[in-house]
Amino acid sequence: MKIVFVDAFTTNPGDVSLSSIEALGNFIAFDRTQPKELIGRVSDADILISNKVIIGDHELEQLPNLKYIVVAATGYNNIDIEAARKRNIPVSNVRNYSTESVVQQLFASLLSVLNKPEYYNTEVKKGRWSATSDFCFYDHSIPPLSSLTFGIIGLGNIGQKVKEVATSFGMQVLDASVREVKSNNSQKSHLFDVLKQSDIVSLHCPLTSETKEMVNQEFLGHMKKGSILINTARGPLLHVNDVLYALDSGILNTLIVDVLEKEPPENENPLIAHPKVFITPHIAWANKGAREALIKGISENIRSFIDGKRINVVNE
Repeated sequence: MKIVFVDAFTTNPGDVSLSSIEALGNFIAFDRTQPKELIGRVSDADILISNKVIIGDHELEQLPNLKYIVVAATGYNNIDIEAARKRNIPVSNVRNYSTESVVQQLFASLLSVLNKPEYYNTEVKKGRWSATSDFCFYDHSIPPLSSLTFGIIGLGNIGQKVKEVATSFGMQVLDASVREVKSNNSQKSHLFDVLKQSDIVSLHCPLTSETKEMVNQEFLGHMKKGSILINTARGPLLHVNDVLYALDSGILNTLIVDVLEKEPPENENPLIAHPKVFITPHIAWANKGAREALIKGISENIRSFIDGKRINVVNE
């Protein structure tokens, strides 16, 4: 079988091995694939692997040989799964490979905001510590984590692990389910209670038609004044204009994001330059161990398919 990975670079920029996939057939990996290049590269492929390259109905019409799609991620909104289903093409994702990586990045970012180690490291290297009259210096009030309430929206594997780590820091943890986000206004009272009580709110929700722009004026209006919002899930969960208003008006003290609606973003994206936004370039999923687990999951999906089994299928 011919297996084509159309956007392999972010999974393997050179520090991990794709040998477990290579062993399964005639394998070729492209670092990146532009839309105009896609059909030419995969026209004779039996199995297509895509992380973020869009595979829609138009593309599938031109790929009559395609038998199977593997998403090199957990989220699969880049694939038209209904169009694949009607062509009897199963689509599988890889689940739970990045939980520890996301949690590690989330708390690294949170502590960077609360403790500002990069700022103090820079100040020390500029000579400020040597010039001070005291044994230490600090320019901001450092809150103890145990004094803060941490709200989690979405209790899948990542949300559960975040809860475990936050609890280990002595934080009070509150949680609301994705189901509450999707419910009508009269059923959102528990979600709103979580938002009102939380000093920090972290999103762990899939992107669906119901959760898109769920962080809107109503959501933000129930948040505790001066709180921190964290999004390591999907960029479109935020209604950007409403979030910007919340930052400028003091509803939010800080926004921590690892994802944006469009990636890579335009230079003009207003979140990038905003002084209250701490932003990283969609790296929460990407520590080496997570990427090795992702490659293992891709190869297991393909091996099972070759053996006549279908696992992790999202469009049955």
